Amino acid sequence: MGAVVRSASRLVRWSIAGALLLVAAVSLTWPGAPVHPFPRTCRTIANPRAPTDPSAPATIQLCSPAAPTDLDVVAWIAVVLLLLAPDLSELSIAQVVTLKRRVDAQADQLDAHSELLHATQAQLTAIATQIHIGASATAAVYVATQSPESVTSNVEAGRLEPARAAAARIALRDILRAAANAPPFGSADFLLYLRVPDRDLLAPLDLDRATSDLDVFHIGAGATGQAWSQRTTLVVTGEQARDATYGLTGEQQEHYAALTIAGATPVWSPDERLAPPLAVLTVASTEPIERDQGRVARAWGEHLEKLAETVAVILTDVLRLRSAVA
Repeated sequence: MGAVVRSASRLVRWSIAGALLLVAAVSLTWPGAPVHPFPRTCRTIANPRAPTDPSAPATIQLCSPAAPTDLDVVAWIAVVLLLLAPDLSELSIAQVVTLKRRVDAQADQLDAHSELLHATQAQLTAIATQIHIGASATAAVYVATQSPESVTSNVEAGRLEPARAAAARIALRDILRAAANAPPFGSADFLLYLRVPDRDLLAPLDLDRATSDLDVFHIGAGATGQAWSQRTTLVVTGEQARDATYGLTGEQQEHYAALTIAGATPVWSPDERLAPPLAVLTVASTEPIERDQGRVARAWGEHLEKLAETVAVILTDVLRLRSAVA
């Protein structure tokens, strides 16, 4: 009941204060206003027409509207402030200063995060370039030492040269391991998925950790399968990272029960985005998300897409993979 009374009282006081301010503003800015709560200032001066017009009065009165500094206007404003005082007293100067400090601190923190994001991005690009150069060089050295007949027979038989496959595996493993421990991922696990020939399944490559049958996804299932079927980046957080929202089976839900965030993005050959993806790059973490989940998801998605571009170079230049016809 007390809250209702206070609310009604506040409405009445603010209404009266608003009306008083409106009347004051009209009176001060519009000389022809029908209502003038403030007396005008007048003084008697000599009529400039009197010397040339005998019928004109010798003196005239010159009046001007009230000024904001006049005593009557100041008193009017004081009444308005008194009406608003109960509400204004709830907002102290200390609170205003504290709020401004918090806003400034938040802005500084956002600037710091932005600088860290750019620095990390540059670092990852440099690492990826070094790894890719090393992998390509290893493969090139191997190919250069083989006879043309040996290379031709391997290509015709659809077999990858051992050094080329090993170089690609090392490059992929190292770049994903470096990314997993860098912002924004911090502590995450990466998997690279290829489509199983002649089946609607995506299976992970053996790069850095053991996998199981539960890590295999049907196309369209899980963030991994959705990234392939929808040709888009998908990052999910909270319950959606581990429940049936995206088609996880009961066993997979139990297998991924600890996940707090998961993301996946297609990996395409350069300039071949109209074709099916080469692979799907997936990342997941069990670490608690302490900041805004939407912001974290966007950061993961942006970094995941950039990482997929580097992975695509290794798959196409080192492993010489090409997208299949849709």
